[in-house]
Amino acid sequence: MTDGPALRTVRVTLDADQAAAGHDIGRQARIVLGRLNLQLQALECAMANVVCLTVRVTDIGHMGEVYELIDPLEDTGDLPPGSAVVVPALSPPGALLELEAVIALPAS
Repeated sequence: MTDGPALRTVRVTLDADQAAAGHDIGRQARIVLGRLNLQLQALECAMANVVCLTVRVTDIGHMGEVYELIDPLEDTGDLPPGSAVVVPALSPPGALLELEAVIALPAS
């Protein structure tokens, strides 16, 4: 068996202040995607390193707005396979979504 790339899973959420700031799914999605990008940069990675992206939302009706923010990645070839999961609640209270990304780390 050959060794594949090292993988890391990261969960990206809002902090309590951001979640309490309102029920604007677009704003929350932009914050969470920005945090994902910061984590990728810290790992010396880019969206192209994300091999799977799971979006958890508290209301499936929000997925249209979330996909509007994620879809541009398809134009760059960086849209990873993924899934959406509806959950009854997220932490912190007021959070409408969170992301979980599986990242293939660059060889060192």
